[in-house]
Amino acid sequence: MKRKYINIILLVFITGILLIGCDGSKIKEYYVDLNVEDIGSRQIKTNIKTNFPDGTNLHIWVKRIYYESGDLSIRYAGDIFSKNISVKDGKIDLLIDVNDSDWYNEYYKKAEEYKGIIDYPGISHVSPEVGISVLFTPKGNHPIEILNILGYDGEFMKGSGVERSGNFNVYRISKNLGIPFQK
Repeated sequence: MKRKYINIILLVFITGILLIGCDGSKIKEYYVDLNVEDIGSRQIKTNIKTNFPDGTNLHIWVKRIYYESGDLSIRYAGDIFSKNISVKDGKIDLLIDVNDSDWYNEYYKKAEEYKGIIDYPGISHVSPEVGISVLFTPKGNHPIEILNILGYDGEFMKGSGVERSGNFNVYRISKNLGIPFQK
């Protein structure tokens, strides 16, 4: 009987040791409010408001989905804009030019360069929308102070945009905007 009590006390003690620093007090709900607007002349006005700490690098990605001839089940993304930008005063404001010719011409340049080695069947269908995404990953390039707040594996984040990616958490939000394809 005495041994049973010692085992229980040891179990409680070990559990307490394991839980030190894991009381949830560092966990916080984060948000990214993404507003995008087609302002004409093939430009997107992007306003991001967030409670991520100033200095957090958010990856902004604008892409257009396209399909190759023959298999419309595989989606590809043509990069229009892709950059890490730091949060300052709880926001990021951007004006992004929608230029499809860069990714489109790159596709056909590679098709010619790798002709006979890799099959590039050609682009058959292009989405009439662009996708605008904001991503935080703790595996990006961040100041140590930011990782101390958000967690080296994003473990101190919660919120509607938080999702598991392998063995760490990311925050992701996306919106689509109708801007016709133009090469």
